[in-house]
Amino acid sequence: MSSTGIRHWLRNQSIKRKLTAIVVVTSGVAVVLASAAFLANDYNSFRERMVTDLETTADGVGLLASSALDAESADGAAGGVGTQAREALALIMGSLRAYPSIDHGVVFDANGRAVGGHERNILVSRPTPVFIERNSHAFTSEGLLLYRRVATPDGRHV
Repeated sequence: MSSTGIRHWLRNQSIKRKLTAIVVVTSGVAVVLASAAFLANDYNSFRERMVTDLETTADGVGLLASSALDAESADGAAGGVGTQAREALALIMGSLRAYPSIDHGVVFDANGRAVGGHERNILVSRPTPVFIERNSHAFTSEGLLLYRRVATPDGRHV
């Protein structure tokens, strides 16, 4: 309906119908705006919960992996990860199968080399993420990417 058609229709209506139309349109706009605000709030809350949940899981994996990484880096002259640590890391990372929303996980040693990992779907080839030395997270087109530093009880990053 064109603006002239709406004006013509309004001219032919009673005051009661005009007031009803104004109230309906105003209420409709208010409902749409309130719904948009609630949707934006829920979306942001969901993303924050996602980050918090994944941080908790990553911290748990890091806590389990810290002793294996620390023992091997202390024993090895080059600071590399040996066979025992790799086996321990494989078990620890294998526990991520219990989390269906985690598709990919990597453990890096203190030198930034990938020493263990988890891949939900081995048919999908994902590149190893870039090593980052700080805790961070980012939402990408594929999901949430999270980095957590692993520290020993005395505070050394391994």
